[in-house]
Amino acid sequence: MKQIAIRLFFTILFISSANLYAQRIGLDGSYVADFLAQKEGKQSKTNHLNGWNVEFRYEQFVKDSSNLSVGFGIGWEYRGNRYGVEWYEPYTTCTRFMHYLYVPVDVNYYVPLDKKKKLKFFVYGGPRLNVGLMGDYGNHYYMATRDYKLRNPFGSSFAGDSMHRFDFSIGVGVGIEFYGAFMRVGYDFPVTNSSGTDKPSDIYQHNLRVTLGYMLDLKAIAKRRNKHRLPGQRSGLRQMALPEEKAMPGMNQGGMMRR
Repeated sequence: MKQIAIRLFFTILFISSANLYAQRIGLDGSYVADFLAQKEGKQSKTNHLNGWNVEFRYEQFVKDSSNLSVGFGIGWEYRGNRYGVEWYEPYTTCTRFMHYLYVPVDVNYYVPLDKKKKLKFFVYGGPRLNVGLMGDYGNHYYMATRDYKLRNPFGSSFAGDSMHRFDFSIGVGVGIEFYGAFMRVGYDFPVTNSSGTDKPSDIYQHNLRVTLGYMLDLKAIAKRRNKHRLPGQRSGLRQMALPEEKAMPGMNQGGMMRR
């Protein structure tokens, strides 16, 4: 399953890099509700982690279309909480803090809601790559004199539920945009198992996202700049007659009539 997710991520990235124009760049921030679905044998439980995300976004519209675009993002994401794991380890709570590099690739489709096309409804979806960077993990035992030492949860070899450093998911969502400012709500469905050990054997992260952000249209900015320039000002040079140009009879090289 992980190999399929990796191929899907890079296939969309390659296909979307061709035949694009009208670039936009932007910045957004998200609240992330991580529903950590864990399973050990026949027992399972879903715990809630709180998180946030700050992301830089680049977007290009497909040629000859003002509705279809491809967006690429890269952001820093935090997820963490303290919750009970007594269902597989009695009298125990778990602390889990995780920091990820979050890389989404989205296909977006916009539907204008006004004549000027400034108010838009849109839908989006695509693969996400989650790269575990750092964090803390540890168990806290009831009536214990000392807590379990916190360690990095990604790729660690200590006894406990360490996690894979690389995860893939598929995200979908809807949003609304007005003059570049947007709000969207999305959900990431996990593709790969985050668990790196057999206790618990399965950890799948379902992420609900509420995002606010702003996109800046680079093509529109370039058009406004060129509109206010005179033809001879674009290069910053004065227009001069080329040496090979010959003056018409009765006129000098500057185009003025001789007296």
